[in-house]
Amino acid sequence: MATYYCGPCRLSLGYAPALPSGALLQTNSQQAKHAKHTLVERSERLQSIFSDPSTATIRVEVENALSSGAMEVNERGRINFLTWSGQGVGHRYEWGTRIEGQELTKVVLSSNAGQRHQFTEAIARLGSQRCHVCGAELFRSST
Repeated sequence: MATYYCGPCRLSLGYAPALPSGALLQTNSQQAKHAKHTLVERSERLQSIFSDPSTATIRVEVENALSSGAMEVNERGRINFLTWSGQGVGHRYEWGTRIEGQELTKVVLSSNAGQRHQFTEAIARLGSQRCHVCGAELFRSST
């Protein structure tokens, strides 16, 4: 089970990753992940697609997540960052069919600059998560 921390608590604990320097897509892996999360493919079982595929727009979301967003420590011990990006930041697709809207940007593999990438996520899919330190609700689903 994942553990969550609100932005202020994770910062007070010293979790402040470096922001990306240079181009957002620096490796072949990052370019492939960008394509996966910006181009709908009917052959993909599941995709989270950004509504605006531009790296300039996505970079803002990544920087927001890394600088002040909530932190998730997943069941594998990996540290991910999430930020509320607003209605319409992206959609979930299954086999090329749009299923639901998504409001969050999630940055995964944050400790590896060459593998770090991002995708959209729905608040409702995370469930009601609270900060492990202060108990604050991280995101409130409107559904």
